[in-house]
Amino acid sequence: MDRSTRLSGIDWQDFADRGTLEPGAKADVNVIDYDNLSVSHPEMIYDLPAGMPRLMQTANGYEKTFVSGEVVQENGKDTGARPGRIVRSAWQPICRVFLQSRALGQGCS
Repeated sequence: MDRSTRLSGIDWQDFADRGTLEPGAKADVNVIDYDNLSVSHPEMIYDLPAGMPRLMQTANGYEKTFVSGEVVQENGKDTGARPGRIVRSAWQPICRVFLQSRALGQGCS
């Protein structure tokens, strides 16, 4: 069992650079002040395409968030850094094929 399987319980074959905190490895890390950790009430915001709504809930007590070694949030404020990338689910195409084969439509998300 490799390090990322131990951490997540998932075999991440295509993500060999994840699962440890070491130079060159990818990681998202939160520095948390547990004494001040709390969440706000959710609020509806309208910042999606076509003005569509989504719920936003913020949290206090997160001092810093690092993505690939860069600070992306500090004391609840966005730094503007965008070092990461979106990783699409490998299950989505598999799920879609399964649903189509079972004539259940294309409601896979």
